[in-house]
Amino acid sequence: MKSIKFLLAFVLFAGISVSCSDDDDNPNPTGGTLEGRWIPTETVVKSGNNEIVNDYTGHQPGCDKDYIEFAAGNVFNKVDYNPDINNPSICAPSSAAPASYTRAENSLTIGGNTTYAGTYTITRLTNSQMRLSSSASTGAAGVTTILYFDRASSN
Repeated sequence: MKSIKFLLAFVLFAGISVSCSDDDDNPNPTGGTLEGRWIPTETVVKSGNNEIVNDYTGHQPGCDKDYIEFAAGNVFNKVDYNPDINNPSICAPSSAAPASYTRAENSLTIGGNTTYAGTYTITRLTNSQMRLSSSASTGAAGVTTILYFDRASSN
């Protein structure tokens, strides 16, 4: 009887420890919600055996709040924060004219006159992370660019 209780306790403990996980272990890596604000973090460019990794450098000193936003009605916004001309200790948002986006499964197309205009494959979309990939041919070599984003907090 004692061994049955021990076995039951072990099975219960194993079941609890295995069932707890975060959204990064999602078996569907593109099943998250696109709508919301996303903070750019990194860009990876691959060509052949070469890979260049760059952290996002668009933030102005003291104003690390830049983001892109996928809003209702398929509206895409790119917002950059810059020091206020009259008071450099204050960060002021400046945004480009809203653009549009369309999503079909894991294909994402961003329109408008923005640095993000183009067609991407969504390779990761969870509640906390997004990766967008695009490919182009330059001569005999192909180039793949992967953009990394973290979801902005909702405050």
